[in-house]
Amino acid sequence: MTNIVLETKDLTKVIHGKPIVSNVNIQVSTGDIFGFLGPNGAGKTTTIRMITHLVFPTSGEIWISGLSLREHFKEAISKVGCIVENPTFYPNLSAYQNLKLSAALLGNIQNERIEEVLTIVGLASQLKQKVGTFSLGMKQRLGIANAILGYPKLVILDEPTNGVDPIGLREMKALIKELANKEKITFFISSHMLREMEDLCNKVAIIQKGEILAQGQVSSLLAAYSVVNLEDLFLQIIQGDINNDKYRNTLEI
Repeated sequence: MTNIVLETKDLTKVIHGKPIVSNVNIQVSTGDIFGFLGPNGAGKTTTIRMITHLVFPTSGEIWISGLSLREHFKEAISKVGCIVENPTFYPNLSAYQNLKLSAALLGNIQNERIEEVLTIVGLASQLKQKVGTFSLGMKQRLGIANAILGYPKLVILDEPTNGVDPIGLREMKALIKELANKEKITFFISSHMLREMEDLCNKVAIIQKGEILAQGQVSSLLAAYSVVNLEDLFLQIIQGDINNDKYRNTLEI
């Protein structure tokens, strides 16, 4: 499991007798930009909330860099940075001051690291600017700076491009690719923006009604389903136009 950054085994969440997520098995390897795709209400956010320990699973296991989240929570979660839903900051504080507060919570984060992550995300010249004056794209970049502040192995992003304009979207994609390549950070990204995910991700999993219908390398899935793009793949799987059982829970590692 040395190259597996995130793994779930039969991850399940039941609320009031209704299964929200059922037996989800995911493997994310070092260096992956992994897209977690599905329509609204498919179980994406619930799965992410379980992985980040914001919601307890009904059953199943989660490992981060080989560490059980249940048995070694503190050590395991220290390897994760995340943005779940929209990042929230104190609007009357500067970008630097907001990250300073996060650094205090993390502990052992030097001021130089705050300046470094602001430079990485392209906000070095705005470090003294109040966050309340930031565009949504700038806030998202600040959210990523916050997520990587503690030197994580894995960064989880839940719909990171929601509401971001085309320029901000292009900047976001470039930033994620740069962090994956230069900082060796693995990404797990929930999104419904299929064209952007095809351009960004090397692997995807498609979830519907709480179950994983397909999973693997983007190129391998496109070939297996005889489609030319991720949007066609997604629509065929979700609409049930292909026998999903043939490829259900397949991994191309």
